[in-house]
This record gives sequence, structure tokens and C-alpha cells, in this order.
Amino acid sequence: MGACFSNIQGSPTTRATFIIPEADFASFEESVIINFHCTELSVEKGQPVYSTPFKCKGNEWRLKIYPGGHSQSRDGMFGAFLYPICDTEIVASYRICLLKSDGAIYKTQEGKNQSFGLQKDGSFKGNGTFNFVRRGKIFDEWKDILKNEVLTFLVTIMPKSDAALQSYIDYIGMPKGSFAAVAEVYAKMNSRIWLLENSFAMGELDSHLMKADQEFQVIERLDGVSRWAELSRCVEFHTKMASHCWIPTQFMLLNESGEMPRTYSVCMSNSDKVKAEREYIIDSMNHIQLEERANPLARQIRELVKYISKDVHNLTKNNAFVVVTICTHGVPTNGNGSSSKLVEQEFLDSLRELNNLPVRIVFRLTTDEEKVIGEEVYLHNPWLTYGVGIHRLREAGLGNSLWDLLDEKPFDLIEVRKFCVDFFWGNKEISLRNPNVDLSGFFEDLQNIVEKEKLVWNPLKNRLTPWIHVEKLRLMTKRTASKSKSKRPTRRATLDYQSERTNVSSQRRDPAAMNGNTTSDQKPNSQGNIRPGVRFRADPPTSNGHESPSHKPKRHYGRSASSDDAMAAALKQGPKDLEDAIKQWSRKAPDYFKLKPMEDLLVGVPELFPPNNPFVESHKHFFKWKEFSADAFIGESGDELKALLKRASRKSKLFLHPDKIPNDCTPSQETLFKSMWEILQESESKTFE
Repeated sequence: MGACFSNIQGSPTTRATFIIPEADFASFEESVIINFHCTELSVEKGQPVYSTPFKCKGNEWRLKIYPGGHSQSRDGMFGAFLYPICDTEIVASYRICLLKSDGAIYKTQEGKNQSFGLQKDGSFKGNGTFNFVRRGKIFDEWKDILKNEVLTFLVTIMPKSDAALQSYIDYIGMPKGSFAAVAEVYAKMNSRIWLLENSFAMGELDSHLMKADQEFQVIERLDGVSRWAELSRCVEFHTKMASHCWIPTQFMLLNESGEMPRTYSVCMSNSDKVKAEREYIIDSMNHIQLEERANPLARQIRELVKYISKDVHNLTKNNAFVVVTICTHGVPTNGNGSSSKLVEQEFLDSLRELNNLPVRIVFRLTTDEEKVIGEEVYLHNPWLTYGVGIHRLREAGLGNSLWDLLDEKPFDLIEVRKFCVDFFWGNKEISLRNPNVDLSGFFEDLQNIVEKEKLVWNPLKNRLTPWIHVEKLRLMTKRTASKSKSKRPTRRATLDYQSERTNVSSQRRDPAAMNGNTTSDQKPNSQGNIRPGVRFRADPPTSNGHESPSHKPKRHYGRSASSDDAMAAALKQGPKDLEDAIKQWSRKAPDYFKLKPMEDLLVGVPELFPPNNPFVESHKHFFKWKEFSADAFIGESGDELKALLKRASRKSKLFLHPDKIPNDCTPSQETLFKSMWEILQESESKTFE
């Protein structure tokens, strides 16, 4: 069922929660009383009356009312708008309240995370309503509303706080320069909605908690806790985060839980309620019942679509979005707890409906098999330390679009540079040379940048490491560049790749073998990503459209010339048919009897797919495969390698499982998928026996 989630980008998954020291709570809103004397109020339609300027949350503001109605107001309606006095844009929540003579609230207009002030198109924007209250009611009920012929408003402003966000970024151990990239997303985030599965399956005791110190170093680990207990700690973390950074957040249960409410909220109303809301949510998570067998995701998502659709106009107008985080163990059911192809399709259809709205979808799968956060990112981008701070920001919906691709595909050097610019310096001009212009200068600049940053706790290595592994990135680039320069037929390039991968075990025993002299002749694809393996064409054109010349394969440490020659002879003619192509992918040359290591199989998977493989027709299912970086496995050994292989194997099984193969496959496609499934099953059995 996990394959349902395979196409959702930006979905960090984990079943481990870090318990870290709590951030300080701060008050965010400020209120001001505004008085208008009735003798000053014009009843002419379209004629505004301004309040005197007042200062609130560091900015000057004015309340602008239309006692006779705005030109766009309905007849007899009173308009009210709030404007800042500034030449910049401000994002803030607000409330305009008309008070009774005894101080009680008579009428309220409010907005969440609205854009005020100077807009990008040069316009100047305020917020409010054309139809605040019926003018006749004010005078019909003047004894209750007017005090000494004075109309009194209470204006409350809650701006999104850059200072609070900066302190939060510092708190979770992120580079200070990452603030600008996060702040850009934060300014557009209207609110967050978390869907929490509270089914019987969430009681499984297969999760764990990790207690960390201020540097996020693990100082204690507790295994055998329930999925719900781990998720509850995650909810606690994000409740505290919402209260610290003022992010309106709702948590919605999928199932009824006795007399407990299904929806909990924080920062959705007044700041004086936030502390109580926070404590109530944290306490309630400990009393949720897990008795229902159902996981009705489709039903709840459709309810959510209706809820968000009501505010689409305002979201679109303010270029804002809602973050929807779906926390589940991964198997959607109907209301009776049954799962089927039909239920799965209904779930996918509901996701498409949700995705058509101004939302960002984050999946938090609670049945992830890895034991260390960041394995999936490492499989694609092993040059990065996926620290807890990055994970928390992505989980919160505060990562930018490039961060959301970290666990989707290997980055090319231009993407690496863009990531580093956002990560270390935000939108400032920095000294990080373009790798396409000055490669050595790029690595020199990057090394200088990394050395100035603190080391970060690496959950994969269980030690402090730099954010960017510059030397690993340099070696990855060297292997890619070597491949581009060779411009040989790619089946010969495969010979070098197989030779290098065969030597991995020797490199693990002898670190000196990893000194950068080992080269690989992998050919980058059109996006610059490494795509090792066999291409089943005699002399495929290079990226510039010319034929690539033949070239002798290089020899590598740990292999003899005769061994290479035998392998070259075996590959000389290339595969004759689909069966032969599968054999060359899965078995070692020259006799094609012994199974290749699992990492070779996983990295080489794309070369069995069209257009690289002419013996099978194209199908959209092939595009769902997410390539693994060969460098994720090079230099790894022991438990770390096994953990990576288990994670990669699980992803491949989600793609190749017989239940996930489309019904409209051709015979050759069916043969390919079935053979790959059986071979990877065999490899898994041999690797983890």
C-alpha cells in the first residue's frame, strides 16, 4: 500500500521522534482601542473616515471606515478596513471588533495571515470587509453600542514574527543563513492541518523515541514504543513550534475517540489562549483511544477538500497555501476497515482533489522501516547530512521546493549550488562560484563555507559531521566527469561501472583505495544525474547528437586485465533479447551465473527501462521509479550498508510488487517486472540471511 504515496513529493517519513529541550513561549498579538465620534461620521456612500495613526507590533496603522458604505458595499452596510502606514509588505492576522458600551464585543471581522501594504505589483493593500455591520442596527441599538456618542473599535494585530522564526531556526540547529529561504515559505503559509490516524494499527509497538541534547546528539533511545506514542511526541513538538512561531494549526483525528473531540487547534484565535490550547492538545494525545480498525483517509480528505475550498478565494488572492500533513501507517480503508483496489483508488482520487487546491501535502508514514532519519535522502544525495533541523522544517511544511526533492532524485551540481545558497546564505549574494564555469573554485568556496559552520549531528552515522561532505561530492563529480569525457559506447561504460562496484568490498577493507584515484565511467543523463548500467544500443548518440567513439575500458584496483578482457568479450555483442538483457543486469560476467550484489542491481534498475532497453515497450509506470545514487553505497559497510540496502530494497518492492503492477502491461513488460521482482527477492534473501 505504501506505493500509494510514492508520487507525493516533499514527504519526509520516519517513525523516530527526537525529544529536545522546549523553546520559550512568546506573546504575539497586540490590541489598540480606536474611537470615532458620531458627529465626525459621514453617511455619504463611498466617503471614508480615517482614524488617527496608531502604533501596533512595531508598525503604524490606520483604521478606515465607511459609515455610509463603500461603493462596493450592499445598501445600508457599514465598511471597515485596516491599513498599515509603510512602504513594505506585512503579513499578519487581524481582528476588527465593534464594542458595545459595556466593552463586550458586538461584531467582529478577522483574517488569518493576510498580506498588507506594498505589493509586488506596486499596489497598496489593506484588509477588511465592505459589509461589516448594518448601519441601521448601530443606531437602532445605540444605547447598547454608543457611549457618549462614541463608536469604539478594538483592533488586534498578530504579525508573523521574523524574530520568532529566526530564534526557532537557531533552536533546531539550522544555519542562520537558512532563515531567508524558510521565511519566504513561512510568509505564504496560511495555516497547517494535520490528519492523525488513530486506528488500532497505531498501537503496534514497533517505534522508538530518541532523546537528544542541545546539539541533537542522541543521549538516550527507547525502543518498543507504540506508533501512537511516537506520533504524540511529534504532535507535541509541532504544537510547541506553532505556539512559538504563531502558525495557526489544527490536528484532526480520522476516527471518533470516545468522548474526546476529533479536532484540536492552536493559534487559531487569541494569543492569550495559546498556552491553554497547547497544554490541552499535549494532554489529550495521551488519552486518545485506538479501538477502530478503520483508516478512512479518503473520507477525511474529501471533508478537508470541502473545508479548504471555502477559503480558496482568499488563499489565492494572498498567494498563500495550507500545509496538510497526513500521518498514517499507510493502508487506507473504508469505514468498515476493509482495504481493496477500489478503496485505494478512492484514496488516490481524493488526493488529486486536494492537490488541486492551494495546499502543500506532507506525508508522515509511521511504518517506515529505517531506523535512522535520513536514509532515504542519503540514497539519492549522499553528500548531505540530513540533520534533524531539515527534517523538522520539511515535516512542518516550511522547506522550500528544492528541499522537497532531496529524497526524490540525485541533485546535479547546479542544484547542489542552489541548495547551498538557500541553506547557508538565503537570498544574499555569496561567494560560491558556478560549478559549470569554475569547478575547482566551486569546491574551494564550498569548503570554506562548510568550515565556518558548526558540525551537525548525523543520525545516519551517529556522530557529528559537516552539513556538506565536500570530498564525497568532489568524488561523485569526478566519476561523472570521467564518464562524460570518455564518450564511449555505454555498454563499455557498464564494464567500468561493474569493475568499480566489484571492487567496493576491497575499498571497504582498505580506505586508501578511496583516495579519489578510482574512476567510474557512468554517463550522466540529460539532467546531469548519474545513470550507471547497460544501455542496450550499439553506439548511442551522445548529448550533442554525435556518435561516441569506442574506447578501451580502464583497469581498476582489485581486478586483473584478463578478467576485464573476459568481461569485455562477454559484453561485446550486447544483449540479444529481453531475457539476455535481464541476465546481464542481474548476473556477473563473463559466465552470468553468480548474482550481482544488491547495490549493483538497485543502481542499475533504470537501464532495464525504455528507452535504454529496446526490448520492452514504454509505460508510465516506469517513470515512477526513483533512481538511487551509486555513491550512496560506495565506502559503506557493516550495519550502515545493510540499513541503506534494506531501505532501498523496500522502495524497490513498493514499485515492483505484483499488486502494484498496472493491469494494461504488455507480455514483455509483465516478464520484465516479474523477473526483476524475483531477482531482487533472491538478492534480498542472500544479502540479509
